[in-house]
Amino acid sequence: MSTTAVPQRETRSNSRVLGTKAVRGAVALLMRRGLGAVISIIGSVFLARLLAPRDFGVFAVMTFVFAFGESLGDGGLAGSLVRQTHPPTRAELDIVFTAQQLVIWVVSAALAIVAACLVGHAPGSVVFLLSCVVIALLLSGFQIIPVAQLERDLRFGRLGYIETAETMCFYGVAVGLAAAGFGVRSFGIALVVQAVIGTAAYLISVPYMPRLSWSGTELRARYAFGLPFQGVELLSLAKDSFTPFFVGLLLGARDVGYITWANQAVAYALIALMALSRLYLPVFARLQHSPDRLGAAVERTILLANALTVPAAVFVLVFAGPLVEVVFGQKWQPALPLVYIMWSANLLVPTATPLMGLVTALGYPRFGFKMALIWMLGTWLIGAPLVGAIGVTGFAVANLVIQSSNLLLFRRAKQLVPLHLLRAAAPPWLVAAGLLPCLLLLRRSWPPHGASQLAFECGVWLVVYCGVLFVTTRARGREFLALLKGRPEWSSIP
Repeated sequence: MSTTAVPQRETRSNSRVLGTKAVRGAVALLMRRGLGAVISIIGSVFLARLLAPRDFGVFAVMTFVFAFGESLGDGGLAGSLVRQTHPPTRAELDIVFTAQQLVIWVVSAALAIVAACLVGHAPGSVVFLLSCVVIALLLSGFQIIPVAQLERDLRFGRLGYIETAETMCFYGVAVGLAAAGFGVRSFGIALVVQAVIGTAAYLISVPYMPRLSWSGTELRARYAFGLPFQGVELLSLAKDSFTPFFVGLLLGARDVGYITWANQAVAYALIALMALSRLYLPVFARLQHSPDRLGAAVERTILLANALTVPAAVFVLVFAGPLVEVVFGQKWQPALPLVYIMWSANLLVPTATPLMGLVTALGYPRFGFKMALIWMLGTWLIGAPLVGAIGVTGFAVANLVIQSSNLLLFRRAKQLVPLHLLRAAAPPWLVAAGLLPCLLLLRRSWPPHGASQLAFECGVWLVVYCGVLFVTTRARGREFLALLKGRPEWSSIP
């Protein structure tokens, strides 16, 4: 027997185990996050009907502040724990926890000082929201280590349960308080409740007794990866700051609310990607030493991401008008043109998101940083003059132009790993394109006049789309089910 036969069999066996864990993790995440997505959509509909566009604009600013502080506190250290080849030691966890706490407390103290300075100079609701952000930020610091451990172990079912519970708490509290007349303060209280529930759940799932420790050498090595990795998120936040700050100062909180709502409407189709994105770094990092298997895994991921995005994206595009009239209310009608323009993100993002995870998993976070820098600069340099010239529509046009930069990411990914991107991404879009005339005929022949009719037509579309997609991609579906069952005869699957 060849001396390499046993290691090869072990490698294939490990790949199958990883593939099975990854697929089961994806299913668990999608099922849990699917429930969370339904709750999020229903909650956002109620909030859109209960609150004014201006309230959405104010909350968009506070959400940005919270996300920015949380990202600064992470510093990419959690990602370094997920990506490393060996299980983290207690000493490594303590060092990462200490560094993250230091940054989070500094940021929180700065925000608390700002809140104190705003007393008497800004609306009370703004000071209240900022205070809630500080509390939620301090609590989030205790979630970072448990979340990193769950991701590293591919325990995405547990992550999905907790994130669903957080979503239920946030929207349950926010909608209830908004209905009781708390206005924009509803968001702040809901944010704190969400942070309390999430922190408790994570610490119960992965018990970790915080302990302070420090090692400059250890942190320098981790920040070498972590800073470019986290820099992508920070630059994305800097890009997103364009809406609450530039648009808010130039056009007012109402137009910030319109853009925020339009972003939410477009993002409904991308909710599945938010769940799957948790898989990319840990799974692709484990396969980085097997290019062929890694390429196959990436292609299957791209197919799945597009297949999950397409039905919702196409339905939103065709039924955007009735959705506003029947579900959200006429006050959001001015934001409808933004939805049509910004919808183009659905064409590229389902493929770009796995590829960004691939590039990072292979140890090239600086390329991701460069891409995020392009997106950030493009938003400000293209968006600012367009918004000044044509208003909020200028933001949507700038977003359309910036999306084309994803082609640079596609080219880089193909240089690193053998990939057939068009073959992976095209099938769901071809199915949707073939069925599009039927969907247009359905809307024209039976215009929805109520929520139940709209839901029925959406259900018909989903059933037809899924049926045709299953027939046309049956082989991939069988592979997916084989991995889900852990069947060893599917040795070609990574």
